[in-house]
Amino acid sequence: MFALACRTIADRDLAADAVQEATRYWMGRFPGFVLAGEVRTFLHPVVRHSAIRIAEKHRRATGAGTPDPASGNAASQTAAAGDGGDLPRRIAEAVASLPEGQREAVHLRFAEGRSLAEIAVGLGVPVGTVKSRLSLAMRALAARSDLRDLW
Repeated sequence: MFALACRTIADRDLAADAVQEATRYWMGRFPGFVLAGEVRTFLHPVVRHSAIRIAEKHRRATGAGTPDPASGNAASQTAAAGDGGDLPRRIAEAVASLPEGQREAVHLRFAEGRSLAEIAVGLGVPVGTVKSRLSLAMRALAARSDLRDLW
C-alpha cells in the first residue's frame, strides 16, 4: 500500500501519512469486518483517496504543489537504482507520462500482475473501463518514438 501511496504522492512522508490514515479509517470503520478477498484489493481505493486528500491538504497548507509522480520521479528512482541499462528508465518515463487512470491500470496489471476483475474492484470502475484504459495506454506507449525498438 505504501508503493501505491508513493505513486499517488511523490513525497514519501506524505505517502506514509496516507497509508496510516487509510489503515486507521479501515480499522475504525470496519472493526468486525471479515474479508472475503485480498486486503490489497479492498484497501487500494482507500489508500489512493487518502493520498489524494493528503496531497491536496498539503498543497493548500504550503501554497506549493506536491511533486507529481508523473513528472518522472519513478523514472529517476529506477535510473538511480543502477539498473544497468537505458531501457528500464525509458519505460518508467513513458509509463509515468500516461494519464493517471491509464498509469494506475498499467501498474496494477503488469507490475502487480492483477487480473482485470481485481483492477476493476481496486479502482472502483467496470471491467470494460479497465480494458479501455489498458488499450489506450498500450497505444500511447506504442506510438512513442523513444520506445519503437520495443515493438
